[in-house]
Amino acid sequence: MAQHPRFDMFKSAWRAQDYAQALGHIDAVIADNTRVAALHWYRANCLQKLERFAEARAAVAQVLALKPDHAPALVLQVQLDWPDHEYHEDPTPAQVAEEERSTAERRQRHVAQLRRALDIDPTLADACFELSQLLRDDT
Repeated sequence: MAQHPRFDMFKSAWRAQDYAQALGHIDAVIADNTRVAALHWYRANCLQKLERFAEARAAVAQVLALKPDHAPALVLQVQLDWPDHEYHEDPTPAQVAEEERSTAERRQRHVAQLRRALDIDPTLADACFELSQLLRDDT
């Protein structure tokens, strides 16, 4: 398969750390190749660099929908997963209890997902680091 003409433009923009331009190019490539997980992975990384985290989470979910064993995407999904809500007043006891329950469930999911990523690729330094932080926080 021939390389998309805008992929080289994406690579150049990425190397120049022009992530907004890189995103535009990779989106054009994806428009013609919607089922290629690697392209969505590049898109997720652009969005993360641009601090567009909600969109980055969606892009990582697309990577994993296309390639469930994409170990780096499993790690990035954990790194991007945090609550989006903010309390504008002091939280109620019920809100505090719900937050604690939700945090415990999220931590369990993250530990399992990071272990899965390491089963797939034991050399993933980010997975080792994230897992060690989660396990350390449990003690």
